Amino acid sequence: MDIPVIDLTPYVDATSGEFCLDGVLSPELGKVCLEVSRILRETGALLVRDPRCSAEDDDRFISMMEKYFEMPDEFKLLQARPDMHYQNGATPGGLEVPRSLAVKDMLEKAKALPKEHQPLIPTGADLKWRYMWRIGPRPSTTRFKDLNSEHIIPEGFPEWEETMDSWGYKLMSAVEAVAEMAAIGFGLPKDAFTGLLKNGPHLLSPTGGDLGSHGKEGTIFAGYHYDLNFLTIHYRSKFPGLYIWLRNGKKVEVKVPEGCLLIQSGKQLEWVTAGDCMAGLHEVIVTKKTVDAIKSASEANRSLWRVSSTLFSAVASDAIMKPLGHHAQSPLADNYPPVYAGEYFQKELARRYAWSMMEKYFEMPDELKLLQARPDMNYQNGATPGGIQVPRCLVVEDMIKKARALPKEHQPIIPTRADLKWRYMWRIGPRPSTTRSQNMNSEHIIPEGFPEWEQTMNSWGYKLMAAVEGPHLLAPTGGDLGTHGKEGSVFAGYHYDLNFLTIHYRNKFPGLNIWLRIGKKLEVNVPEGCLLIHALEWVTAGDCMAGLHEVVVTEKTIEAIKAASEENQSLWRVSSTLFSDVASDTVMKPLGHFAQSSLANRCPPVYGGEYSSRRNLL
Repeated sequence: MDIPVIDLTPYVDATSGEFCLDGVLSPELGKVCLEVSRILRETGALLVRDPRCSAEDDDRFISMMEKYFEMPDEFKLLQARPDMHYQNGATPGGLEVPRSLAVKDMLEKAKALPKEHQPLIPTGADLKWRYMWRIGPRPSTTRFKDLNSEHIIPEGFPEWEETMDSWGYKLMSAVEAVAEMAAIGFGLPKDAFTGLLKNGPHLLSPTGGDLGSHGKEGTIFAGYHYDLNFLTIHYRSKFPGLYIWLRNGKKVEVKVPEGCLLIQSGKQLEWVTAGDCMAGLHEVIVTKKTVDAIKSASEANRSLWRVSSTLFSAVASDAIMKPLGHHAQSPLADNYPPVYAGEYFQKELARRYAWSMMEKYFEMPDELKLLQARPDMNYQNGATPGGIQVPRCLVVEDMIKKARALPKEHQPIIPTRADLKWRYMWRIGPRPSTTRSQNMNSEHIIPEGFPEWEQTMNSWGYKLMAAVEGPHLLAPTGGDLGTHGKEGSVFAGYHYDLNFLTIHYRNKFPGLNIWLRIGKKLEVNVPEGCLLIHALEWVTAGDCMAGLHEVVVTEKTIEAIKAASEENQSLWRVSSTLFSDVASDTVMKPLGHFAQSSLANRCPPVYGGEYSSRRNLL
């Protein structure tokens, strides 16, 4: 299938270069706008010709970026900013994890496609490098400063700023033209989309793949994924290898004609249209045609870096994304609730890098992880090894007895030893200036070899927990399913948590069971984009009971292990867990009318730190 080309030339003033649609929509122009929206809806991609974006401009840009990507990795790493989620400066290869490895069901759905339309299954982070360069004005005030930061310019490239800005602004002008036409085609005011894009964190993001080192057929440079932003625009690449998926599941090799640009729909466009226009799925791989192009480039002594002229346009960070106009009445609108664009973006980036980082950490040899263990702090900081934490049910009188009194189908698997899981405790939020519980409020422990550790842990932790004074712990938990993947294995035995509220993001591997107050056992299935929160007890005098739960290997876990193993994914079950705690020096006791409860004497006044210190002593 050839994607139709939309020519913007009739709507661009030859003198000023300004894009302008008629004040009164003509029938002919209306048809073009409807065609733009139709193509985006059906294919998630669009080809345009814009006279403002020339091949000469692209060649100048590509030549500079080839020179940059050919520099030694040590030089390029000087421009990397992990503290900004790599949204500014260089993003090294081997870091960005494809969405298909982080979003449940993406690969399952891909594998259900006919074989000729299936993607190559990614087995780890992408090989590609990127360079992020902000295009357009920044907002005067914003709550998302890391998405709107100042430029980073590498040394030795005097032409860098002018070249990046010149090409970036031209690509952005094409995006704005298409956004205006698409809005009309979707039955919205013509500025419905461009208004959201004003002062957005648009990123010119040239992407580099080293075909000289990774030029074997079947190599994946950008694994099967969709983009998080609004619209992505590219100029044609010197090397083939880009595939997209139409809405009907058909896989199409993209052939961008000379002088044309490829535009793809992103998750933000999907959000504001309530799924009427879905984020476009795509991959970049080495094909037979790529190998032929490598051979030709090598014979001509040209660069073997595959560089794409990519720009991500994005909704302004402080704008609220929600279905617009008639899309708000869509039956799918509830799947796209109002959210700050910056909040959505940060959460997705933090989750992507946090999950990947913790899998990498837990896969390290035990002797290296033990360097971060602090038994002198009751393991409330740094690593908690597997085989240390004893399930609450083995030390709290009558818990197992009560569990065995439940109907058989609602009984937990009775643990016989300490939990198999590893944990990493990382303090979130400010520490009190004085405290009687030093162990609960100590300084961070950072493992060597993880330069992104502090920023990634803090970023994701603060997303899970608004910073209020208390010894909150981001405690990613890892279970080695490669070693302990037998059905019935207990990673976290039947227990309740000692803290205030516990929060988790959904997990790649099933196996979490909870118990309702009536004693009914439930398998937890957390929907995409949702969080699970466990309840508190002490301050309500038992009106709200601490939630009982376990993490075990089930039939569904084994199926997920098999699928992950076939895809060469990590077999560590990593959970994004955060324990929120009452401040260490605050006295916990039943509050308000709960103090008059007949059960209040079971919850006597106690310092938060004194109570929480029991967590790992049990």
